[in-house]
Amino acid sequence: MFGATCRSRGKARYAVAFTASFCTFWTMLALPLAAQTRYVYFPSPRTDDGRFLTMAGAGLNTLGQEVVLKLGAARTSTTLEVGIFDGETGGRWDVGTLQMQYLLYADPNGDGSGNTLLAQWDGSQMPDNAWFTATITNPAAARSPIGDYFYRLVVHNPDLTVPNVWNNFKIRTSGTVVALLDRPVAYTAPMFSLADAQTICPQYPTLDPTTYDGSWNFYFYLRQPATSFTIWDGDMDFGSYDCSVNDDDDPDTPNDAVPTWAQGTMAVPEGVATSTQPCVNSSGVQTGGNTTSNPPDDSRNSATRRSPNVGYEVISPDGVHYANTNPSGNLEWEQFNLSTAPFDRNVMDYHADSLPAGVYQVKVVGVDLNNLNAFRFPLDALGVDSTGAPVLPISPDFSDGVVSGTIYYESGNNTTQDVGEAGIPSITINLAVDYNNDGVVDATLTTETDADGYFIFGGLSAGTYTLTVDLGTLADDVTPLTDPDGTATPSSSTFTLTMGSRTVVETFGYHRINDVGTRTRGYWVNHPTAWPATELRLGNTYYSKCQLIDILQRATRGDKTYALAAQLIAAKLNILDGCDPSCIEQTITDSDSWLVQHRLGSNVKSWCGGDVLQNTLDDYNNGRLCVGHMN
Repeated sequence: MFGATCRSRGKARYAVAFTASFCTFWTMLALPLAAQTRYVYFPSPRTDDGRFLTMAGAGLNTLGQEVVLKLGAARTSTTLEVGIFDGETGGRWDVGTLQMQYLLYADPNGDGSGNTLLAQWDGSQMPDNAWFTATITNPAAARSPIGDYFYRLVVHNPDLTVPNVWNNFKIRTSGTVVALLDRPVAYTAPMFSLADAQTICPQYPTLDPTTYDGSWNFYFYLRQPATSFTIWDGDMDFGSYDCSVNDDDDPDTPNDAVPTWAQGTMAVPEGVATSTQPCVNSSGVQTGGNTTSNPPDDSRNSATRRSPNVGYEVISPDGVHYANTNPSGNLEWEQFNLSTAPFDRNVMDYHADSLPAGVYQVKVVGVDLNNLNAFRFPLDALGVDSTGAPVLPISPDFSDGVVSGTIYYESGNNTTQDVGEAGIPSITINLAVDYNNDGVVDATLTTETDADGYFIFGGLSAGTYTLTVDLGTLADDVTPLTDPDGTATPSSSTFTLTMGSRTVVETFGYHRINDVGTRTRGYWVNHPTAWPATELRLGNTYYSKCQLIDILQRATRGDKTYALAAQLIAAKLNILDGCDPSCIEQTITDSDSWLVQHRLGSNVKSWCGGDVLQNTLDDYNNGRLCVGHMN
């Protein structure tokens, strides 16, 4: 539901409900297991929901031109995976056969200015209705001064004069992805073929249920409180086929010329939009006059129409909703301005009591299928994870602050993370900031630890910060052993960040009590709910919980890689569960190194010295090693 807002624009309110769920199922195969990569997507993760970035050639009049995305990879990574869904042109989801070009540049400053070409692909190399994937070894040319890697991905139409070319695609990456703030982002939900229709409406020609309800979600991140910002919406074709709803002249958008950044495109000055589409009734009979849209957003075709009329709302981090129920008409750009200044409809759409730092959501409803739309956001638009939640990018602004650290299980009492002391994955970390040092929290950022217990916040401004571990995401039987700021708050730390000391590293250690001792591989197979981790690293590859259980259950048939991996899994789970790793640290390190050299499933039948590794792990998992040292 579009919620309460500071001031209404005097237009009708409307409602929509949409929840995206995305489930991944692991199929047990007899083939060697592949690690699961955690992706960030733009604009959405699902391949059956019809939501695409779009480019169109002559005659189809999209206001977006090149699509430019910024990709980031953490300094700890060695590669970046770039995925393009349906990058080819001429099959599913597309019109025409002109192949788009995809250009990847090194962008070490992270500002979109990098021009060192690293890779180039075109649509002819890509599969229809499937992911094309390329893995890039992070080069020195993309490395930033603080060690992270940044790239610029440009999707380019090689010939804008070719008529009736319409290409739609999605992007995913193993790093982070954003759409640049100074470029329009064009998007659409195509349904050009029977196959498209059967994907979007699985029981087609029955139109319900559907994977596409007309809603879109975009996000951007405001790092500091603002006094105003403007979102531009373009060519949203506001207006119904029967002319019962029409575009109007937006008071705060100049209508004497198109914005400077839109000059040279198909855009027309803002005003009461016009088109050559006649008004018709539900039977298609012309009733006089023309619509303000082309095609009308609320189409007469029930298969492509998604009601209500197109519109959107901006939702601030503190939960205030600002609804735009009359966005741009045919081929025009219209601004939607929020400001903390006294309300004046001629220069703003809403007065906001405050525009706090944090993640803003732009929730769009009523976008018909086969209708081109565009936005130009005031800040980089964020990619999303597999659930559709926004993912903050790695910060390329090197004058800004970085806070990072590790949460781990401490096996002794020395309050430092030693070799073999495992990081704790999936722990929620909150970072509250007081920009004005007045004791009032201005914003709170949240992240989770990765598989190694590592977390990072980037792009931080000067201010007082409090870093807090969410104890509800830890196991119940833990005791904190570290207190980073020494204030008797072992699960939080408060510090001041200045531009002169812009990097802070905090480590939180927890001791876990385990009165049971080590457990065998059979125990971990039969007690999946007792697992202290959802993924583990074997060698240099991460595996999900269900993949790990498959390894534990697998008949090795003499394959030493699986025999060692099974014992290594049990040993790592026992350590995560609180057992002392001190007497087996080197064996675990050697086992991981051996699996790096011998790929899981490579059917190694014998090894030199490997039996010592397996036997040591086996003794540890059965309680025959380090007796008296279990926690």
